[in-house]
Amino acid sequence: MQLEDYFHGLTYNDGIWHASGIEKISYPLDANNSYYEIEDQSFWFRNRNQIIYEAIKKYSISGPIFDVGGGNGFVSDNLNELGFDVVLVEPGIYGCLNGRERGLRNIVNTNFDNTHFYPNSIPNVGIFDVLEHIENQHQFLKTIHTNMIPDGRLFITVPAIKTLWSEEDNYAGHYRRYRIKELCKIIDDNGFEMLYTSYFYSFLVIPIYIFRAIPSKIGFYKISSQKSKRQHFSNQNTNKLLEMFMKFELNIIKKGKSILTGSSIILVTRKK
Repeated sequence: MQLEDYFHGLTYNDGIWHASGIEKISYPLDANNSYYEIEDQSFWFRNRNQIIYEAIKKYSISGPIFDVGGGNGFVSDNLNELGFDVVLVEPGIYGCLNGRERGLRNIVNTNFDNTHFYPNSIPNVGIFDVLEHIENQHQFLKTIHTNMIPDGRLFITVPAIKTLWSEEDNYAGHYRRYRIKELCKIIDDNGFEMLYTSYFYSFLVIPIYIFRAIPSKIGFYKISSQKSKRQHFSNQNTNKLLEMFMKFELNIIKKGKSILTGSSIILVTRKK
């Protein structure tokens, strides 16, 4: 894979392609380093990787996958190990450095825009828990559409259900949470058509509502980077229960069926 076939105007230094004038995004400055410490042990990150893999295995087309806003490369690294060619595109330098530490070789430190990427060149794009951080989501999706080849595939995960909004969302720099129906309309309005969509993490909806959303609404929920990190860990018995629920959901998704509710959404689309 020749990365220069997909972008221009970047400089290469010590394993990373760099752009100048990178725009800031709505994301905590210390988040990449904080999550880098926990991703491999986190139930949430590990099982989301399984869902992403199933979608990409079934729906991706020939060519590399551009993991846009891919943070520390946790998804990219997993897909690489499973045999896919992946390019990590990340505007945060710490995420790029952590991706390099993981052993990734195709890393681009830039925003995903029309300044550096060739139009109609990219076959597969993943934006995994990225869209909710983008204030102008329509412009972002239009940019992705411009840079993708005809029939290119776009893979998306986002947080779901507005009533689950909490201080966690504020801390993470989210602009919104989604319902599938409204997300499908946004996607359709920007030149994509649906191939598959489903909620997931249905078993987390009630706990998030009770222990995050309600306390946040009445001002009792306080968040910090350490508290956010701790919530990704659980005891051995809880882990066994979570894994049992996750196995059930994963089997549904493998069959191409959809889950009716959940704290997250996965969506697969193609460029019209």
